Amino acid sequence: MGAVYLLTALGVDSKIIHQDYLASNVYTETVRAKKIADVSGMGPVMSANIKALFEVNEAYLNHALQLMKDNFGGINNYLHTELKLNEQEVSDLRKIYWLYNI
Repeated sequence: MGAVYLLTALGVDSKIIHQDYLASNVYTETVRAKKIADVSGMGPVMSANIKALFEVNEAYLNHALQLMKDNFGGINNYLHTELKLNEQEVSDLRKIYWLYNI
């Protein structure tokens, strides 16, 4: 979710943020497979719970975004009111990451 917050603050399109979020499963596949194998003898419920902890799911993201919309008016308001990200910090982040994208 940290990456979702950062990408949102940077003004990245929500479709790209969703794609990036879901790409985490691809890039962590080896680690996830090892962790899941480590708990395979713990029973099906524990294995399923551990598996869920080591993966991302579009439903998780959608639910989090909906909660932020319902409780804070959206993710941008959440960033400002709850994470205390001010406009100067947003501007600074955009300047920093713009430099890396040149």
